[in-house]
Formats: sequence, structure tokens, C-alpha cells
Amino acid sequence: MSKPWSESEVAALRGYLKAGLNNKDICKEFPYRTPESVKRRIRRLKDTSYQGEAEEAVLLSVIEQLRKVGPVSHKLVGADVPVGRRELEVCIMDPHFGMRCARPDSDHTWSMDEAEETVMWAINRLVEQALQYGHTYSRVVFPFGNDFLHADNIAHTTTKGTDQPEMDSWHDAYKRGIKLAIRMVDTLKNVAPVKVYQIPGNHSVHSDFTMGLILDAYYHGDENVEVDCSSSPYKFHRFGKNLIGYEHGHSVSTIRLAALMANERPKDWAETSFREFHLGDQHRKGSSVPAALEEQGVSVEYHPGLTPPNYWHRVHSFNYQKRGAVAYVWHETMGQEARFTCNINQYTGKPME
Repeated sequence: MSKPWSESEVAALRGYLKAGLNNKDICKEFPYRTPESVKRRIRRLKDTSYQGEAEEAVLLSVIEQLRKVGPVSHKLVGADVPVGRRELEVCIMDPHFGMRCARPDSDHTWSMDEAEETVMWAINRLVEQALQYGHTYSRVVFPFGNDFLHADNIAHTTTKGTDQPEMDSWHDAYKRGIKLAIRMVDTLKNVAPVKVYQIPGNHSVHSDFTMGLILDAYYHGDENVEVDCSSSPYKFHRFGKNLIGYEHGHSVSTIRLAALMANERPKDWAETSFREFHLGDQHRKGSSVPAALEEQGVSVEYHPGLTPPNYWHRVHSFNYQKRGAVAYVWHETMGQEARFTCNINQYTGKPME
């Protein structure tokens, strides 16, 4: 059995194809691999490229149709406007929708049905806690994406080409994922107007981005939902004296995040006192660095995920991490005022209520 292709090899192969090299010359660049192996990988890359072009045309058509049929809702006015000086931030990290796990090669089972049930349980539980807190909210801030899907294409690979053999049908996951995303936003919209920030992960950059575009089109006529689906790899949210940054957690070193925020948002930086970056990627409260740290006036925190450890995590003993989701209450002038969590028992795999 041949050794799996690394991300650096796939990137090099893409470069050779872009430069116009023929198959024979490309095979010479990989003398340690058989010509058949190289040609198979070339065919896969070409098939994925063709698929991307076809899907782009379909996506543009779907977006145009959604703009015509999405819900129409005028912004809340008068007595219906949420009062107070607080915003609610709800963070659902790394759902990896479409991944399938089975015991004993994984810690717990995981399917699209279980993912939908778990995600909506987390959303509803966090909203319940936020409402019990006893305050109204002027807005709900919702970072969306962060590896919402487990794979990024019909070849069941990540964006960079790493195989994800436990992925269910990508087409089915994508369609069901869109419906789940709308359910999530609709639930949050019952609390207050929603601001959605699309955050690219490392597994499904293209899928997460296009799902953000679809959400933007679907809620085009709803003045209570705003979607930031720009192609920026990181986003920032300003609320009074608070500045929150979002990055998946796999691209930028934590030590560079403070400078990144200051350079990207110099005016907001000068006018705020409470600054944080909220990251995912690790499926736990941290990585090789502390789970939460502060550098140059910016707090950085990794968030846990809802997804159970799959076979790859179990092989590397990256299992038995605390699973869950987090929400925050932000006061306009006094910073982070409250924090809510919902947890999943890492031994039973069941929600803790």
C-alpha cells in the first residue's frame, strides 16, 4: 500500500499542473512514487477542479433564487426592540457535519442525525441559560463555519486534499447542513437580531464559505439577520468597548493575534478596552499552548467542540477531551459580564443536563 499523499505534496502537484507540466514530467518530480500513483492523484485533482467549476455555476443560480424566495421580515421597531446594553455571543465550534463514527474505533457514535440533535440541543441550552440570566439583548453574535462540514468535496478530502474516509455523502451533508444552519439562525433570531460571521476552518473552507453565501441570500429580505460572508480568513466584531476577533485557530500563531487585531482594526483598537480572540480547531479548551492566555491586551481562548473523537483522534490518543459549547454576555461598557456552557459527558457521549 502506497504512503498517503501529504498536503505539501498535493500543493506541489497543483503547482506543476498550473505551470503546464505534462504527466510524464510531473512523475519525474516524484521519483519515490510510482507513475500510476502520481497519475491517479492528477486525475483526482482534475476531477475536483471540474467539479468546483460546475458547482460554482449551480451555486450562483441557487443564490439568485434564494434572494427571491427567502423570508421577508422588517427590523423590529418600537416596543419590540430588545432593550438594554448587552449582546449575546453564541459559539458552536467544529461540528464536522457529515462525519460518521462507530465504536470501538471511535470513542462514540456520530452521524448527521446525531450531529443535528446535538447542535440544536447546544443552541437551545445556551439560549435558555442566557434568557434565565434576566436581561434582554440588543443582538446575538454568531460565528458560523469553523469546519461546519467534515470534508470539502465529493472526493471526501479536506480543502488541502487530506483524505477523510469517514465522511458520509458530501452532497447529502451539504444539503442537510444548509437546513441545519437556517434552523440555528432562526432559533437565535427569536432572542434578538442576529449578526452572522462566516469563519473558514481547515477541513471545509469552500463549503463553509458557500454556505455563508447561501445564508446571506436566504436572509436577504430579513432585516433582523445580517451575514458577513466576506472572504477574509478572520473577522472582527465591535460592540461598545468590546472588540472580538474570530479565526479558526489553525493559521495564525497565538502570539501574533494581538498585533493582527491592532493593525486590522486600529480605530476600534484605540476606542476599546476589552479585546478577545475566540478560536476553534483543537476540539478542546486549548492546544500545546494554554487554553486561554492574554498578550498585549488581547485575551485568546480556544473553544471546545461538540464532535466526538474519531478514529484518527483515537489512534493519536487525542480523545476524552471535554466536549461542549460556549456563550458570552457582553456589556456595552463593562466588557464580558457572564459566560454560559453546555457540556457533553466524554465517557457516555450524552448531554449533561
